[in-house]
Amino acid sequence: MNVHEAAEKLGKGESTIRRWIREGKLEASIKNGTYEIPESAIIDQPSSSHIITDERNQAAIMRSQIESRERENRQLLEQLSEKDKQISELHQLLLVSENRNQKMLEYHQTPFWRRWFRKKTTQNR
Repeated sequence: MNVHEAAEKLGKGESTIRRWIREGKLEASIKNGTYEIPESAIIDQPSSSHIITDERNQAAIMRSQIESRERENRQLLEQLSEKDKQISELHQLLLVSENRNQKMLEYHQTPFWRRWFRKKTTQNR
């Protein structure tokens, strides 16, 4: 079989077949100045349909990995949203606590006799 026939069987260009022969990927011998490729060497080579199938399998694997990562990202976004709500609730509780602490501080900074007098006057009214 010559280079042209091998290229047609493998679905490759003639230059690719010649390169494969030079690189030792494809077995061939030279007769009368042309390459002679044995049938067994062609059978051992993966055809372009095998390569396409492998590419499709790889694409399917990549798609499933992308979908898996997208699911993980959605779960992480939901968790972040929940954490944001919790932070907001804690912030509100902190404000309430600070307000109470401020009132307590104001109460204890006034002299006892003013607090006592204020209580007495409010009771008399």
